[in-house]
Amino acid sequence: MTIKFSEKVSNAGAFLISAGIFAALVILAYQGYFWLRYGEWISLPLYKVLQHFNIDFTGLVDMDWQGAKKFIFWVLERPFSFVISISSIVIGLTLHLSTKTIKWS
Repeated sequence: MTIKFSEKVSNAGAFLISAGIFAALVILAYQGYFWLRYGEWISLPLYKVLQHFNIDFTGLVDMDWQGAKKFIFWVLERPFSFVISISSIVIGLTLHLSTKTIKWS
């Protein structure tokens, strides 16, 4: 039995949604554990996670497009669990729904 390409894409979208939500719940569980154990909430915005991987943001400060710069900094300040869950849902739904609208051979 062979699986059609469109089914593989749809399954990948469903997996991506599940994995993103699971990762967000694990992050929130860790933050909750740390708060219950030590009485302090760990703030984990996206920029802190990216800085851990040595990603530099100095080029963004000199951007000419002020609206784009504000939006990028707004996203970077959102909690990592929120960003990972929303982005996985959007990408996963796009993959899943693309199988409904595009006729894959």
